[in-house]
Amino acid sequence: MKQKSIRVTLLTIIVPLVIAIFASIGFFSARLNSMNADDKVLYYDKLYNINAMLIGADRDFYRAMLAADQYHLQYEILSASDLEERANIYKENKQSALEQVEAAAAIAMTDESLFTGTTLEDSENTFSDHYDTFESDFGFWDSMYDIDEDRGFWSNYCGQFEITRGVLGDMIAVTEVWANRQVETQKARVK
Repeated sequence: MKQKSIRVTLLTIIVPLVIAIFASIGFFSARLNSMNADDKVLYYDKLYNINAMLIGADRDFYRAMLAADQYHLQYEILSASDLEERANIYKENKQSALEQVEAAAAIAMTDESLFTGTTLEDSENTFSDHYDTFESDFGFWDSMYDIDEDRGFWSNYCGQFEITRGVLGDMIAVTEVWANRQVETQKARVK
């Protein structure tokens, strides 16, 4: 009889502990799954895609400028087919750069803390402000030189390229600042 009461006592202690352990495992598993989903949205759906698009836009913007440079500086010595090839490379890369910036901005717009809530340390401009400036500067850059006619203000065109490229760099920098803040927020959630 005494053995039975010890068993019952042990079971009344052990069973609730086992139930509590399984409940804790279930709770923390659900929490980890939720954090995993949040991290995927943050790091892949937003950060990776925005950065990939902005870096791709930067690359294509340079390629467009290089093609325009080759077209303009070698206009007299290139064949008609080479000029056409350079013009096509210019147009394709110019369009690709603009589309990638627009796509990155569309993703950034889905997160207010990125689009309008983050600035660089030495600036009050947000991603939204830099995006608006980029669109304006890009249009101004594009209007300064007509590649089909090899006409325009070449030195201003080259200078405006650097200005526009700088704004694109600012968009990348704002995204990095935002990402670092998000990492700190995620760390605080875990604690």
